[in-house]
Amino acid sequence: MTTIHAATIIEAPIELCFHLSLSIDLELSSAQRYDIQAIDGVTKGSIGLGQRVTWKVKQFGVWVTHTSEITRLEAPFYFQDAMVKGIFRSFRHDHFFRRLSQDRTEMLDELTFRFPAYLLGVLTERLVVGRRLTKFLAARNSLIKRQAEGSV
Repeated sequence: MTTIHAATIIEAPIELCFHLSLSIDLELSSAQRYDIQAIDGVTKGSIGLGQRVTWKVKQFGVWVTHTSEITRLEAPFYFQDAMVKGIFRSFRHDHFFRRLSQDRTEMLDELTFRFPAYLLGVLTERLVVGRRLTKFLAARNSLIKRQAEGSV
């Protein structure tokens, strides 16, 4: 199992950061270079508790789908999305938000995943998939930060 941690300080209110993090449109904008598409479920706007989105993405030259559901939501401090169907053995993304001041927020991500051992193995999981997901998460968080700080 591999876990990726990311922390982002955003000069904006916690409510705005939380709302932007639930945006499918923002997720798609940050993922343009990865050729990711939202093809089923909530494909535009904001996603909420109990709702699902199915993503289509090219992995290692093959198109795969990944369906996630918002399984926990405690606005504006926390939400979790977890895979319900896809190529991972397990996939869970916890999103934490901490108010540092009225207009300053710390956004923390903890993304935990595991590939089936027969598919790639532990080293490939960490070195290839882990690096790709780390870059994707950094691009997403950078866009959330720019959007939130531009809105203040």
